[in-house]
Amino acid sequence: MWLVAAALAAYLPLLGIPLRGWLDFSAFYAAGSLAFTPGVMDLAAVVRWQAESGLPITPFPYPATVALAYAPLALLPYGVAAALHVAIMFGVLLLAVRLGADLLGIPQRWAMLGTLAWAPAAAGVISGQNTPLALLLVTLAATGLVRVRSGLTGLAIGILAYKPQLVAPQLGFLALRGRWLALLVALGAIGVHYALGVVATGGDTGWPARWLATISQYTAADHLAKWLAVREPAVRRHARRANAGHRRRDAGWLDRRRRHRRGLHPRPASAPATASGGPGCRGGTRHQPPCVGL
Repeated sequence: MWLVAAALAAYLPLLGIPLRGWLDFSAFYAAGSLAFTPGVMDLAAVVRWQAESGLPITPFPYPATVALAYAPLALLPYGVAAALHVAIMFGVLLLAVRLGADLLGIPQRWAMLGTLAWAPAAAGVISGQNTPLALLLVTLAATGLVRVRSGLTGLAIGILAYKPQLVAPQLGFLALRGRWLALLVALGAIGVHYALGVVATGGDTGWPARWLATISQYTAADHLAKWLAVREPAVRRHARRANAGHRRRDAGWLDRRRRHRRGLHPRPASAPATASGGPGCRGGTRHQPPCVGL
């Protein structure tokens, strides 16, 4: 019962996602629209296209090959394409869970329900991301390793190269375990990635260098935004405290000023009252009468 409630809660935000422009899907839609042109690897060109189209500003940090996969969706109206993408990713997620449940020996029903109740999986689906596809490819690679199907393992890992940060350790694992055939298939698939990237960028054979430059620009801007998001509240709190301290200091100075004008400044503690003219006794002023011996 709790898993059902958690699953409903995980996908409930989908009702408001269209009001927020389908979030990250804007990056993939823009890339699909700029496919077959050098602009797909230009961070400024992607952002400018989104701004001119009235879409959320979301940079495209993926290799150029990904733009080809989204080119058909870019032919549809934005809302229709985004909704279709959510449906596709949801189906891909369920397929990955089914394969993973068989691989790990988990009952299908519990695997499905547990995945639907897992908020990060739901976020990847409804926010316009393609993380379910990465999960499916990793599951296929693991299945190929268990069943000793080198072609399946290598092909799945090679396609996963659209997320280079995920494919690099798996290539190292294949080399470490001596799965040379799977490694060769994976490297061949990565070569196909490069060739398709040349097509996606309109014939730019040096697109990987431009992609790395885009990643550098995006990473620097992303780190700056996150640093400001973390540090700005703290800086504001510090500024408020400093201003409060200055106000208290100024208020104390004004109070002492008023007391001095009214002749209410306190007698120093080190000056006890004695006979007139004696030590520690001051003569009278217009604000304070002379002290009188006790």
